[in-house]
This record gives sequence, C-alpha cells and structure tokens, in this order.
Amino acid sequence: MGGSVFHRHGMCADSEIGMRRLLVIFMVMLSCGGSAQTGDRQIVDKINRATSALASMECEFVQTKSVRMLNEKMVSKGKLYYRRADKLRWEYVSPYSYTFIINGAKVYLRNNGRSDVIDVNRNKMFKEIAAIMMNSIVGKSINDVKTFRTEIKDEAQEWLITLTPQTKEMKQMFERILLHFNKQLSVVDKVEMYEKKGDVTVISLTNIKKNQKTDASLFTLD
Repeated sequence: MGGSVFHRHGMCADSEIGMRRLLVIFMVMLSCGGSAQTGDRQIVDKINRATSALASMECEFVQTKSVRMLNEKMVSKGKLYYRRADKLRWEYVSPYSYTFIINGAKVYLRNNGRSDVIDVNRNKMFKEIAAIMMNSIVGKSINDVKTFRTEIKDEAQEWLITLTPQTKEMKQMFERILLHFNKQLSVVDKVEMYEKKGDVTVISLTNIKKNQKTDASLFTLD
C-alpha cells in the first residue's frame, strides 16, 4: 500500500470500507451506541461510568467470520491497543498481517509490509467516522438515537446488549449487533455482528488489561 491513498482510488475505497468496519467494531465495544429503554437506564449509567474510567486497554482477539454464500468460517487473530482519547491500534497477526492505527488526525495503515498515512482532515468521510468513534469513547453517543436502538438483557454474568441500526449507512451494513458486556471486567468481551447479506462476524477478546501504561510507539508506524 505504498504511495498516497488519495491518488489510488481503488485503494482509497478499500481502506475506507475497512476503516468503517473497524470503527463500528470499536465503537460498539466502548459504548451502547444508542438510547436505551427507560428501564435500562441504570445499566446504561453503569456502562457509562465504566467507559469514563477506561484510560487504556490492551487485549488479544479472535475474529470468526461465517460466510453464508461459502458455507465456511474464516478465523483470524490479533491484538488491540487503546489509549484515551484518540489512539487506537487494531492489528491482525494471523493468518495475515494488517495494522490499522488512529492517532489524532492521522490514520496509519500497513498491509503486507506496505504502509500508508492518511490525514483525516483531508477526507470528510474519514473525519466523520473518526469523530463517531471518539464520541463513543467519551460516552457522547450513548443517547444518540440516530445510530442505534438499544435493548439490554440482564444475565447472570453479563449484560447482553442488542443494537438495531437506525441510520441508512448502518442499515446497509448490519441487521443487528450483539454486545456481551462482562460485569466482572466492566468491558465488552464479545461482539456479534449480523450483516445484511447473511454473514456473521464474532469477535472475542481475551487477556484484557485495562488502565496500564501503553507505549506511545504502538500508535505510529516505523
């Protein structure tokens, strides 16, 4: 992915699609993403407090995608790093290598050893999506009924949160998204995304570490 993404329209489109999906994943991990029913406000308040207390997080993840047309599952593994309020590293390590980083107004991409840097201020769509993610992190989107309708089930070990898309863009991508909020860890540790075309992606987080010092070098590329 060498060279400027702005001069490679096909690459730009692919990068934008990838960014959309990664930001949706991360957004829903850190926020209920919508307005909950009145009876769920106490739970939402607890989730808001947990989100506000999250200064940093790192973990490993396993992503399993079930492709309806192919009747098979694709499994990939990676690592996630986050530091409040504008730093994110999402890195696939197996079976392929792909790194996606947000650091303020910069987006860094690395695929098969080839790197790119994007200034979100020069791309309206990138800027809007980055803003959605950051608003979610600080809890501003928790009452945003334009994005998702939220329903919550209180289970023994977790809160099961169902997000139903409300915006045109989200409706085109997803039927629904399920979040598994671990009560003991006070963080989402599993995300299920049901796409319009029938594919299902499940992301499970493991070895979660919160509020530890993270190396600044993680949020840039050499």
